[in-house]
Amino acid sequence: MLKILQITPTLHPTISFGGGSTVAWELGRALARNGNRVTIISTDAGDAGRNPSGRFVQDGMEVIRARNLSNSLAYQFKLFLPLISPTAIRREVQESDVVHLHDFRTILNLLTGQIAIDEGLPIVVQPHGTIRSDYFGRRSLKSLIDIIMGDRIASRIDAWIALSEIERDYLVQFGINQSKIHILPNGIEMGQFDNDMGKAKARQLLGVDENKRILLFIGRIHQIKGIDLLIDSMADVLKQEKDAMAIIAGPDDGALPKLKDKVREQGLSGQVIFKGIVIGEEKNRLLRAADAFVLPSKKEAFPISLLEACAAGLPIITTDNSDVARGINGICGLTVDRVINDFTEAILKIIRDKDLASRYSSAGKKHASSYSWSNIVTKYIELYQTLI
Repeated sequence: MLKILQITPTLHPTISFGGGSTVAWELGRALARNGNRVTIISTDAGDAGRNPSGRFVQDGMEVIRARNLSNSLAYQFKLFLPLISPTAIRREVQESDVVHLHDFRTILNLLTGQIAIDEGLPIVVQPHGTIRSDYFGRRSLKSLIDIIMGDRIASRIDAWIALSEIERDYLVQFGINQSKIHILPNGIEMGQFDNDMGKAKARQLLGVDENKRILLFIGRIHQIKGIDLLIDSMADVLKQEKDAMAIIAGPDDGALPKLKDKVREQGLSGQVIFKGIVIGEEKNRLLRAADAFVLPSKKEAFPISLLEACAAGLPIITTDNSDVARGINGICGLTVDRVINDFTEAILKIIRDKDLASRYSSAGKKHASSYSWSNIVTKYIELYQTLI
């Protein structure tokens, strides 16, 4: 049995700050199911307010949610100020075999990293695509953290997890020795898609016309997600397919007001719908109701949303933004350049060709199953064991 301490600035069910919170939770559950002792330290920062703080046991994991001093700073600057003492963190470190940091440049992660170094414990860092100082448009803050503390701790990290070859290259550019970098994918919980709800029932519950051709986006509403391309493409798609509509679901990360203005300016208010944050059953209903999943991002590390859409049986329309996107092209969907005409043509091809969409749907389910946490978790365990 391994004793694994995971550190993450936010934790499931919070999704507004990126996918790391979900990965930490689901990885922890998978590790616990494999007989390991898992402790997670995080903050109570939530999507709209705070999650319950304190210490509790759930799904076989020990979870410690420290109160975050200012959620306003967290939302605006991704600056988390957890009210937890170094002594409390040190106690958890001393009772662990390995420390796994999700994200790197946060006070909680850097403090825990330094304590783990002092205690002689191996450290694994999983940046989740955030290692570049310009990623998410927060170059100054990230560079300042690197200067003050980050670079010194980075040199003492035992292993770095890259989600793709692209992220591995970013880590090398950051100065990480390539021998310390391990490419390990995220996983997904396949069980969440095991239900008998059909498309008609899902649409009835959502109040959506059964004749609509629904394109679904789920993710943070951030400029890096390229949603402007989807809106521009919808203007062209609707000239040829009047029943098409796009549903855009997810938390605002700074881009929502401009995107809403764009929708109004192009007269698409009835055809492009913003749903806000969706989780759990509401998210599953959207996946069941949709005809295709769209991800027009400028860049991604490892878009779990694509794999979840595949698992739900949705054909994919995405841009050439990641290794995952390139891997599904022509198998589970279409991967195109970030050009309006190309994206528009891909949408039309999917919603018009039912046989093609059906083939992509079947292939997508099979593709996603290889990323089940029950398969992926063994690779993480093997990495931990090499470090202890």
